[in-house]
Amino acid sequence: MRWTSRIAIDAGPERIVDGGSMDLSAHGMTQDEIDAYQERYGKGPHFAADLVVVSIPWQDPAPAVRVLLIRRAHPPFQGRFALPGGFVEIGEDLEDAARRELGEETGLSDLGTTWVEQLQTYGMPTRDPRARVISVVYLALVGAHELKRVQAGDDAADARFFVLRGDQAINEDGAPLKMAFDHEWALRDLRARLRQLAQGSSAPLLLLPEEFTIEQARIAYELLVDRRLDAQRFEEWIQAEPWLASSQGARFRLVDRRPTWAQSQPCAMG
Repeated sequence: MRWTSRIAIDAGPERIVDGGSMDLSAHGMTQDEIDAYQERYGKGPHFAADLVVVSIPWQDPAPAVRVLLIRRAHPPFQGRFALPGGFVEIGEDLEDAARRELGEETGLSDLGTTWVEQLQTYGMPTRDPRARVISVVYLALVGAHELKRVQAGDDAADARFFVLRGDQAINEDGAPLKMAFDHEWALRDLRARLRQLAQGSSAPLLLLPEEFTIEQARIAYELLVDRRLDAQRFEEWIQAEPWLASSQGARFRLVDRRPTWAQSQPCAMG
């Protein structure tokens, strides 16, 4: 089964969402700098690949969905936060480019056999002030135990995981981060996809430790669907699926790290 996202992206200089809008003019570049860039690299179209890495650190007192972001060290949008990613090289596969850029900017050079899917493609003409840039964004759900230490590199001033509250990444004070390019929209599409996956697939189980309890599994689904689930109904539902193998005590392991859709009633327990 091919895993696809069917979330539409609006066109135009601004995208109106819930009565608000995002101003892409605050990029911090002068026209002379833009002209110099286009003289050297052309007006495009250029292709970029970004990677959204989602994880849940279970050692935290209150586990939460976290997303890996970098803080841009250079214009455009210097100082703002962005998804790890960059331009695709000649002869390079799109997903390979996303993985390479992830390694260069965050130190996570090897996601191993982590499942990756294409989240969305963004092609609004004004999304990058430098030139016409089309970006393909990928999604990876990674268990915290599989992640190595994150370290900023290349053109990233900082790289770390931030809590995803609703469809916004927030800082330690709970304030929404200012995002670069149209990556604020990517986080909205991310939240929609996470809810979709948590409605009836095994994908949320990828965020669990190697051995986990049914309660931890339910919490993972609750965090992705962004609401509480009935504990008994959830246990009955997930035990009916061929996803879990018993381990020591009341713990389980994931049978297959390739996500599949549920065979029984979707996980829609309120």
